[in-house]
Amino acid sequence: MKRLWAVLLALASAVACAQDYPARPVTVIVPFSTGSASDVIARIVLERMNATAAPRFIVDNRPAAGGAVGTAAAAKAPPDGYTLLMGASGPLVVAKVLQPALAYEAERDFEPISMYGRLPNVIVVSSKLPIRSLDELVEHLKRKPGVGYGSVGNGSSQHLSGRRW
Repeated sequence: MKRLWAVLLALASAVACAQDYPARPVTVIVPFSTGSASDVIARIVLERMNATAAPRFIVDNRPAAGGAVGTAAAAKAPPDGYTLLMGASGPLVVAKVLQPALAYEAERDFEPISMYGRLPNVIVVSSKLPIRSLDELVEHLKRKPGVGYGSVGNGSSQHLSGRRW
């Protein structure tokens, strides 16, 4: 009889401690623009999560400052699991060097829970240019200093790799 009570007590305490998560929608901050690689991957991952979890995961794009603005917003959110960040190396690692007055400290303010993707950089040029290799691009840029390029923002891997030329 004592064993039965012990089992019932253990089950009752497990039920009392169990929480249904998520009990309400979860906001997922993507600190980059809609349509960026990070945004597209986040939406694919969250679409699959939404298929198995209710209520839904909602994307909240907050681009600016190479992802630092959205990352700061996530750092200020209550630590209750209802605001998540789709982080990236730019705002979590590089921004610390480029923007010393950040409103967050990645090591202190965030706990990684899963890797969701790897995003390699790809260099593309207009098909109207006679450039067919990286070496040809470098030579072209040396002949024409000041040629612009696009990136998702200061401190991003695209920005830093583009600054080499």
